[in-house]
Amino acid sequence: CGGDDYQILFAAPPSAEKSLARLAAATKTRCTQIGAVQAGRGVRVRAADGGLWLARPRQTGYAPFG
Repeated sequence: CGGDDYQILFAAPPSAEKSLARLAAATKTRCTQIGAVQAGRGVRVRAADGGLWLARPRQTGYAPFG
């Protein structure tokens, strides 16, 4: 009743993509890939066109009391 919407964020190996798609279809669950984990240091955020969006996010998480 507070108006909050929630989604689950998870990581899975590329080899699980087809299995996840089948499971999502079978359960009528929307599943959207939003990124990839790569070896290296730091965080790079890219825009939908693949271009670098931010060198480093200004905020690293939600601050419910901040």
